[in-house]
Parts: sequence; structure tokens; C-alpha cells
Amino acid sequence: MDSAKHKLKNADLLISQGFFFFMYFHICAVIWIRIGSVTDVYGNEGWVGIMKEKHQDYKEADLLYTSIYSTAFYFTVSTATTVGYGDYYGSTFNERLFLIFLQFTGICIYSLIQGLLD
Repeated sequence: MDSAKHKLKNADLLISQGFFFFMYFHICAVIWIRIGSVTDVYGNEGWVGIMKEKHQDYKEADLLYTSIYSTAFYFTVSTATTVGYGDYYGSTFNERLFLIFLQFTGICIYSLIQGLLD
């Protein structure tokens, strides 16, 4: 009986942590899109503007915005969980500042996970 309770507790913990991580990466992706949509004071275009220029062949705006969100989600996950792959990067000061925050919180989250594992 204790084994069943232990498995249920572990499954509940796994589901709640999975939801937390999904929401964390979603919020970071939305922030990354917002920061990347702004041109800085030196005229440097953010990553969203650069992506829009590269992919002007998109006929529908929804397809472009879906691509921007999926790219932002992929980027935040790969940056927070590793050091990123270099395919996307911060081109403005605000983007780089956000990436420092994202990498630091990624380290903290992995430290927390390691501390929870017994």
C-alpha cells in the first residue's frame, strides 16, 4: 500500500513540476519575443525584426507568428537547459541582458532539481 502512495506522490510531483517548467519556458518565450520586437537606441533590430526580414515569403501573418513563438520557445528551452546552439542570439543590449537572466535561472532550476532528487 505504501508503494502505491509513493508512486502516486511521485507522479503528482512530476506532473506539477512539468507544468511549472512549461509555464516558465512559455513566459520566458513571450518576454523574449517582446524584447526582440524592439529596436534599440543605436538602430539595431531585435531578433524578431531580423527573422521577419529573412522570412518575407510568409504569405499569412499567423504562420509567421506561429514560427516566431515556436522559435522563441525552442530558444528559451535550449538556452536555459544548455548554453544554446548559436543559431539564434541576442543582438541588442536588452536581449543580452535577458539572456544572462535566463541562463542564471536555468542554472538555479537545475540546482533545485538536483537538490530534490534523493
